[in-house]
Amino acid sequence: GVLLYAMLCGMFPFTGKTTEELYGRIRSGNINVPDHMSCNAHALLLKLFHVDMEKRIVVKAVLVDPWMHEHQNGPICPGTPKANNSTTLSTATTTGGQTHGGSTLSSQGTVNFDDKYITKLERLGYPREEILRHIRDETSQVYSAY
Repeated sequence: GVLLYAMLCGMFPFTGKTTEELYGRIRSGNINVPDHMSCNAHALLLKLFHVDMEKRIVVKAVLVDPWMHEHQNGPICPGTPKANNSTTLSTATTTGGQTHGGSTLSSQGTVNFDDKYITKLERLGYPREEILRHIRDETSQVYSAY
């Protein structure tokens, strides 16, 4: 639950000034879900953070949850052919051909982002220019999550 929340929201679900305060918030199970979150994502997060372990969703149920399939355009499995569409951004650092998720950092200092991920974000209502601005900004939560 914490990992999914961090990936979707770009921050941890619980914070506290002291360890005691942090544990108290964790035990409460209360999380703040951003407004941009889909209803299915919101519902899944609530199931994952249920304080009663007997009522908390299990991994098998997560895999068939509606949120896991709401934006799926085809099979997700190794060897599935990908479209060759990409967006290139310049970057100041060079690490020589490293691959990170849907992006590749070349030895020339450019990052190629797979357009299918950017297109999915556009379908969720995010403007392309804003997506690209966040991807370029190393201090952005979106950049960190990507």
